Amino acid sequence: YDDPTFYLSEVPVLELATVALLGSDPDLDPTHPNYNASAAPLQVYVASLPSKGTLYHLDGTAITSVPALLSASGDCASSDRYCRVRFRPAWQETSWPSVYTNFTYYAVDGTTGKRSGTGTMSVTVTPRSWTFWPTQAPSTLAPTRS
Repeated sequence: YDDPTFYLSEVPVLELATVALLGSDPDLDPTHPNYNASAAPLQVYVASLPSKGTLYHLDGTAITSVPALLSASGDCASSDRYCRVRFRPAWQETSWPSVYTNFTYYAVDGTTGKRSGTGTMSVTVTPRSWTFWPTQAPSTLAPTRS
């Protein structure tokens, strides 16, 4: 990232920040009286896409339609109760301190099939302090030689 030309391109998808979506199933919590080690895992779905920006699975695949099931093997870690997605705002857009966009999600109990209520995730985009801020989208920029 020491090369100024890095800032002429979008951050690679796999380096974008993640957004954590909390889901909880007492059947899968060893500290809960209803714990069942053989219970089917909770399924988490993105219910609506953000009006601005793009959501991605952790592997970098864009989420383009809903409902979108988040992968139990990739997006949802078995070590905690969170599923994660990546988010990219539109080029040079920020919103601090206001909300940039929202999207919704819900969970389905893997054993009973019962659906949770819908949760809303609000995304705020904070600008970085750059000494160089290009005025054109990365696809239109080209290096110049002198």
